[in-house]
Amino acid sequence: MKRQIPLIAATIPLTLLIWVYADLSTHERIEIRLPVQLTAPPGSGLIVRIQEPGALPSTPDGPHDRLLVNVTLSGSKAAVSELRRVTRGDPLEPVEILVAEGLAEDGQLLHSVDIREYVNNWAQLRSLHVVDELSPGTIRYVVDRYVTIELEIAVSAGIFREELRSEPRVEPSRVRARVLASQREQLAAVDPRLRISIEHMLASTASDEFEIPLTGMRWQGLELSYTPERITVTVERRHDYTRHRITAIPLNELWPAYRPDSPYRIEWEDGEPPLLHVEVLVPPGKPRMPTNQDVTAYIRIEWDDLEAAVPAEETAETAPAGARARISREVMFVFDEAFKDVHISGPLPTVRFRVVRVNPS
Repeated sequence: MKRQIPLIAATIPLTLLIWVYADLSTHERIEIRLPVQLTAPPGSGLIVRIQEPGALPSTPDGPHDRLLVNVTLSGSKAAVSELRRVTRGDPLEPVEILVAEGLAEDGQLLHSVDIREYVNNWAQLRSLHVVDELSPGTIRYVVDRYVTIELEIAVSAGIFREELRSEPRVEPSRVRARVLASQREQLAAVDPRLRISIEHMLASTASDEFEIPLTGMRWQGLELSYTPERITVTVERRHDYTRHRITAIPLNELWPAYRPDSPYRIEWEDGEPPLLHVEVLVPPGKPRMPTNQDVTAYIRIEWDDLEAAVPAEETAETAPAGARARISREVMFVFDEAFKDVHISGPLPTVRFRVVRVNPS
């Protein structure tokens, strides 16, 4: 037995090496981009925004951001194969880190969290372990919250102000809007009014009441959500305006500033450019009624119209289906300086046409 002890002692290192080699031969490495998500406590009203390059907001109003972190993992072939299978399908479930609820009140704007322990726990649940340093290993973030502010509605009639007997009436006159608390502090000294112009509405219709949706309207460059989502504006027009009809207004075309070399032309639905007839409201004090010499009517030709143009030799029957469709466009009117406060009564007229490309030869 004593003679075998040195032999056994000599074989132990070799056995360990064999075990280590066998273990390594059954393990693999994998590199992934693991989503790490900072989440606000449910019901806290907190908003978490990651301050790292490449951060992905969940939604514009979402309560959290996520960041893709470079992670090198090691594990058994079976564990690595399962992870590969998962990454080929749906996105990986993110590592969720819950931020402390009191952070928004502690006066500190920028925070940071070491994510290594969270990622290690995520890996261990999948029989894997982290091999190299994470990139990044720490995430910087800010915590904010939405607050409600009240904005006064300020309506402007523009050049048609003199047409009205009094200021437009707005119902409701004030609305509520959601902003981040940090934005409220930045905008504390800003005019707390949501300005809305009804000049175009007064120009395009003789109606005395307008229902205006607020969705998409910006206040101080911010696109907010408002409550209520629409308002009603009522005006009282002066009745000393004269209703007048202008006939035979030629229609002009406003082409893009930089047109391609190929020549284009308009093919009108009725063959010839239409002559337009419109009803207008003329304020008092004008020396005469406007004529078709005092107004310019035009349609704007867009770049998309040129890209969709077809050769002129293709008839409506032979042209591709998309090109056969006529373009319907609203006509714009510009009055001369002496009649700039005249406006169209009723909706603006529309015309139908298509753009064709003329063969230079």
